[in-house]
Amino acid sequence: MTTTISSKHKPLGQTLIEAGLISINQIEIALREQEERKLRIGEILVAHGWIEQATVDFFADQWKATVSEVNKQPLVYYFHQAALLDMEQIKAILKLQKLKHRKIRFHRLAVEQGYLQQKTVDFFLAHLFQIYDLKTISISKPYEVLKNYSQGIRKFIKIDLQKAPMMGVSLRGVFLDSSNLSSIDLRRANLSHSSLTRVNLKLANMVQITLTEANLSNSLLTKANLNQAHLEQANFQGKRMKWERRKMR
Repeated sequence: MTTTISSKHKPLGQTLIEAGLISINQIEIALREQEERKLRIGEILVAHGWIEQATVDFFADQWKATVSEVNKQPLVYYFHQAALLDMEQIKAILKLQKLKHRKIRFHRLAVEQGYLQQKTVDFFLAHLFQIYDLKTISISKPYEVLKNYSQGIRKFIKIDLQKAPMMGVSLRGVFLDSSNLSSIDLRRANLSHSSLTRVNLKLANMVQITLTEANLSNSLLTKANLNQAHLEQANFQGKRMKWERRKMR
């Protein structure tokens, strides 16, 4: 079992995932390399070219204080401070804003132009201006699982990863018995040689997942998508309900 990380002490990698600035697969690689090379997560992410150093510095050194500010600056100011928009992009959006027949908010145009992801905008609006109540998927548990896995931990019994974005992760030989993985996204993940007995996998997206020699006995697989899954020697004894679109390779 893992412990819950307080929102006041979120690791940098977790914050960057929640802001839509890196993927779960990228943090998985970074955590693994961190154990091998003893570097900071930010250094590894920058070295791979997945994020700018200035963005890492902003979230590592300024984010907590920024969230706590009473008198907030306009949203564009923080995008610039976080090195998510440069001045040329800002000028281009402002120019486009003036050309519009009806007033469109700056951040909407930034998303339309492909400069920012909507997830990133929502993250800033929620944490800085409380405009949105973030009802997004909690990243804390997926992050903790990956962090502990990189340190050699393999047992995650009765963990709740409902709707968790775990696409492309490699968790070979883990124990997830009696866990709630309903509606989880495990596309292209590798859970070979793992134990998933009595697991709730209802509506799980497991397209192209590798479950070679995995034990899924007595698990709930209602409407789980196992299209193009690798299921060689997987144990489904006593499975509950049929899964959808099963195509073994």
